[in-house]
Amino acid sequence: MNPYDGTDHGLYLEPEIEHDNAYFSFTPSRDTTVNAFPALTDEFKSFYQKEDTTKDHAYPGNNETVQAKGTEDALKEKLRRAHPERVYVKRINILKVIVNSLNGKDKVAKILKYVFDLLNFGLTKLTQSNKLLDRIFANKTLSRFLRQPRLLMTYMSKKLVAKLSFISSQLSTYRYILRFGSSPFLLLDLIEKCKQKWKVEKAKNLDTFSTVLSFAVSYPNEKSVRELNDLYFTFCDEMMLLHKFKVWSSLTLATTLMRHEVYAWQFDIVVNLKDTISKWNGIKRRELETNIEMEILSRPGTSNPHYNESDFIPGQPSEKHRESNKNEELQILRDRLLILKEEKQTTQLDLIRLMFDCAANSTDLFNLNISSGTYSILSLFSGISGFIKLWIQAEKQLIEEQLT
Repeated sequence: MNPYDGTDHGLYLEPEIEHDNAYFSFTPSRDTTVNAFPALTDEFKSFYQKEDTTKDHAYPGNNETVQAKGTEDALKEKLRRAHPERVYVKRINILKVIVNSLNGKDKVAKILKYVFDLLNFGLTKLTQSNKLLDRIFANKTLSRFLRQPRLLMTYMSKKLVAKLSFISSQLSTYRYILRFGSSPFLLLDLIEKCKQKWKVEKAKNLDTFSTVLSFAVSYPNEKSVRELNDLYFTFCDEMMLLHKFKVWSSLTLATTLMRHEVYAWQFDIVVNLKDTISKWNGIKRRELETNIEMEILSRPGTSNPHYNESDFIPGQPSEKHRESNKNEELQILRDRLLILKEEKQTTQLDLIRLMFDCAANSTDLFNLNISSGTYSILSLFSGISGFIKLWIQAEKQLIEEQLT
């Protein structure tokens, strides 16, 4: 494995961003036109939305449904005020938000790099070494090229290949720079957690050997292993950047670090795939439960399970009030389905990205004899899926800013 092959891994540039409070649907226009609900308070949102705590690099959160908070009357009043509004978001503004973010810069650079790599791969195939052509190119005369346009095109392609290779290499270094600098903070955070865990074990007033043994047994878990893996990957990644800058020059060490970086990244991909699949299953389960609730409430004569006779307004017929409560509950369930639909969309994009990352990294992990074009295609699709997710999140962010 060549340490200069431009292999890049974005371990810390894939943060899971929580879903926003605006719900929308696309309608075609010159700019992106969105039907959105005004942002709702966290108290009302928690009434019908499961709070997701799962991150790309966090221990999987609880999938249980968050219970209602506050009084029912206050929640119903907030629902009545949540009327749809018309919001216009320019695509150029969405792109601006993406490019101004660190993760957005990384995704744009990744897409450009592998587009250039694919162009480079295609042009290289067209201009493979040919002794006759090499002799002709050695005698560079304008008349010779004008008489044979194909030679001129081949010559220009060879020049373009060299430039594309240089640009791709610089983009790879740029992505390394974007990821550089987080290892000291990860190390300090890990040391602090170890100190806290040691204090807990020491407070049990055991002898030294028992304290060490208890610490060694209780500390290792999935979360701590992932933190160690993140730290190790970041260390290898930053050392490779220093090697590119010729701070150190051992090719043997560079090859070893490159190999270990592949191992660490594969581990991170696998555990994130596990979390994403678990999250996907949780969304489908909650979606099914919501649909069942809607079906039950939609049946004639079915009362709202969240209200009882003591909630009825004095002087108002109980049947009318019960029907009003049922309609509001149905609206809450419809809003919950909208949230779940958005969660499912971003989870699908995460799943696609991780699958392409896994396939691309596996070519290095198992030393598969495939063309560089295959790796570029897999990485390009990974970058595109990540960019689409950022686009959706940036769009929702702009919508929320306009509604608040």
